[in-house]
Amino acid sequence: MAEADDVLAVRQQEILEKLKRIQDRMSKLPVTPFHAELFFHLRDRGLRSAIIKRVEDNYYSLSLRQRRNILGAPSIDHLCKTLVVENTACSHNDCSNPRNSRYYAVVIQYTTRLSSEKVLRFVRNMNINSTTEPQSKKFYNFQFCAEEVQEALTGYEKGSVTPFLMKSNIPVIVSAPIMDLQPPMLWLGGGELTLKLGMSLQDLSDALQPFVADVTQPEL
Repeated sequence: MAEADDVLAVRQQEILEKLKRIQDRMSKLPVTPFHAELFFHLRDRGLRSAIIKRVEDNYYSLSLRQRRNILGAPSIDHLCKTLVVENTACSHNDCSNPRNSRYYAVVIQYTTRLSSEKVLRFVRNMNINSTTEPQSKKFYNFQFCAEEVQEALTGYEKGSVTPFLMKSNIPVIVSAPIMDLQPPMLWLGGGELTLKLGMSLQDLSDALQPFVADVTQPEL
């Protein structure tokens, strides 16, 4: 019996030491309250492909190829960002009608640039046969959202916007070429400047149910 107790005591000590090593490693990880909130949000929604990665403070001073290497992205075309645009001529002051919202969160590749004219055309065409929404072009004028408005709507500062856990229910538009990426995944902002979020295109589509449209042109 004494020998068994000794074996158990040794085993318990090994377990305690292992737990301490795990705790020590965890204490060194910069897991913020939002990082944890995002993790559990993605897990609870069943987004099994999601990867959250913390990067260094100098991330945005690096080239796209350097960022790709840090994230392990398949190519620089897989690096994406979320921009918020406003229809300043919109007949609504909110996002209650996704097909004619005052604001849209638009996911584009870093290798492209947003075309406000293409966004206008896409949204206007969604309403061209509407009996309740205006069709005249004078009701459509898309511009980049002011930073303070963007932060109030999303809860995120410039450079950190993610289409997940936004404060407001802003409709999402994904640039069409993104959905053709191979392999079918992308990297996005993760809600903090040094937090990045990767996931499969299928999970992105299932979670957000975004509009998909041609809203960009090649970066010059």
